[in-house]
Amino acid sequence: MERSGNKSTNLFVPPYRRSRYILAIKGSGFEQLRNKPLRYLELHVGYDARGFHPMEKRLGYPKERSFYVGLGLNVSELMFGDGPVPNLARHRNTEPAWMAQKFLEYYQLPHTSVYTRRR
Repeated sequence: MERSGNKSTNLFVPPYRRSRYILAIKGSGFEQLRNKPLRYLELHVGYDARGFHPMEKRLGYPKERSFYVGLGLNVSELMFGDGPVPNLARHRNTEPAWMAQKFLEYYQLPHTSVYTRRR
């Protein structure tokens, strides 16, 4: 693991130098889906690359590029929308709720999406 400004390396845990770019189209962003269950889904289109960093090359990672499409769960809409968790939705205008919503805008929680890849 490399740290900025410090060249210390931990060879027991491989570095995570993967580049992943995702475009997420959220069902809640479409007026026609705002009152339907599809508002909780996201369509993901993305690109993934691995094995291009010098440390990954030294550790023997093969160069990989892949494109993928998938479906994800819009956890922010589930928690703070007018949906199945009404107690949280009631507090959506508080600062902690705002911070959680912003976090979930840019971070996909593990195990809340399914992808199919093409290499």
